[in-house]
Amino acid sequence: VNRTLKSLILFKNNIADEGAQTLMRALKINTSILSLDLRKNQIGLEGMRAIMETLKLNSTLKTLELYWNNVELREAQLLAEGLEMNTGMTTLGLSWNYIGYQGIESMVESLKLNRTLTKLNLGWNHLQNIGAVSLKNILKHNRTITNLNLSGNEFGVEGGATLAEALSINQTLKNLNLYSNKLENLGARRIGIALKWNQGIETLNLSSNNITLLGAEGLATGLKQNSSLRQLYLDQNKIGPKGSIAISDALSLNNTLKHLSLGKNGIKHHGATILARNLRQNGCLQTLILSHNQIGDTGAISLAECLKHNKSLQKLDLTCNEISSVSTKSLAEAVKINTTLCEFNLYCKIFWRVFFCFLFCVRE
Repeated sequence: VNRTLKSLILFKNNIADEGAQTLMRALKINTSILSLDLRKNQIGLEGMRAIMETLKLNSTLKTLELYWNNVELREAQLLAEGLEMNTGMTTLGLSWNYIGYQGIESMVESLKLNRTLTKLNLGWNHLQNIGAVSLKNILKHNRTITNLNLSGNEFGVEGGATLAEALSINQTLKNLNLYSNKLENLGARRIGIALKWNQGIETLNLSSNNITLLGAEGLATGLKQNSSLRQLYLDQNKIGPKGSIAISDALSLNNTLKHLSLGKNGIKHHGATILARNLRQNGCLQTLILSHNQIGDTGAISLAECLKHNKSLQKLDLTCNEISSVSTKSLAEAVKINTTLCEFNLYCKIFWRVFFCFLFCVRE
């Protein structure tokens, strides 16, 4: 029996149930493998049954990736049975299966009691708003899960409100991914309220959730009182200029947020101008993503002035923002003066030469 292999990657090998059964027989006696990647292998009921039996006995395996398999209700039930007795697993990846709300309901008790799992990926599993109730039940009791990926689960407004309630109670969760869940304004506002009470969350992804001004205002209110959040992703929403102003106003009171991503939100020049003004006083934000926002020359020049004074920003992304050669020169001059910026993404095909000339003082 091999005693040196620590990680085994079998991604996209179509091992199916038969291969999973053979592999699990070996893992019952193997005590060296710590990480097992079985993504995209068409593993179904019998393969999951073998995995369940192995999880009961094997306490060495720390990471199990089961993305893109045939994990549905019955398979989820078997997995839950294995997790009840497992004492070693720390990372479980189940994204891109079809667990559904009944499947996650069957896993509630095992996940409530589990004391080793820290990272759980359940993205794109059709959990819907009913599944959010089960997740709330899990989060109210579990004290070990710190990373939770719930992207693409169609929670909707109601499911978002349910998860916000759980977030108000749970103080263990550090990273929560709710990308593309149709949360809309009400869901965002409820999460904003939860941020007032939650002082454990550090990374929150709310991108692509059809959030507009009202939702942004709700989140801004939460940001003013939250002291734990380090990274906030709001890309591909519709917060607009006023929404970005609400968020930037919150930055004047928030001293912990280090990463703010607002790509594709239509903030335009007015939103960028106010954001730039507020960033002059902010000494914490290190990364600002403003790509695809139509900020134009006015917004770019305002940000250039901000760069001359800001002492914390290390990364700025202004990709695809309708910026001309005039503001490109202003940005280049500002970058020469700024002493903290490490990464600057302009991606302006037409004016890159102008930027280079001013930044490095070379002739065209």
